[in-house]
Amino acid sequence: SAGAGSGTVSYSMTISSGRPDPMTEIRMTTLHATRGANFWSTHPVMRMDVSVGGYEDISSADVPGFTEALVSSMPGLEEHRCSIGERGGFIIRLRDGTYAAHIIEHVALELQTMIGHDVGYGRTRGGDNEGEYTLVFEHMHEGVGLRAAALALETVQQAFAGTLTSVDHAVAELSAL
Repeated sequence: SAGAGSGTVSYSMTISSGRPDPMTEIRMTTLHATRGANFWSTHPVMRMDVSVGGYEDISSADVPGFTEALVSSMPGLEEHRCSIGERGGFIIRLRDGTYAAHIIEHVALELQTMIGHDVGYGRTRGGDNEGEYTLVFEHMHEGVGLRAAALALETVQQAFAGTLTSVDHAVAELSAL
């Protein structure tokens, strides 16, 4: 589609399902590590800004097999209470339909948990513009937190694309840091 009078043209890729390609639509725009107490928490957190593009109105419930693929790859997500306040709360949110930025937050926490880090705090909030979100999540080690952000993004992109089969590579990479 051409921008009215802008002289620019933008293209949006789609995958076979007819949905936009999550690998190009869901993007990290900023990543920042905090040390010590900060605006969001008394614990160090990663602040990650994401743009979800065509996934603004596409939830986990809209993608057949999404929840099953994510939970089979990361069974520990069952322990995430989320806003529901009970074990399995995040799984309920996935089945009912939650959105990319919120899912990235939980995946970043779970990837760290899978390597033995005791983290659990995270929040996702809308940004200044439509389709932009700020998420924060706790980290114990800055390098692990930074890489967990990128790997969580990749994992969620794969889940939306229907290509997620495992997070073993991500866990191995984080373990090596």
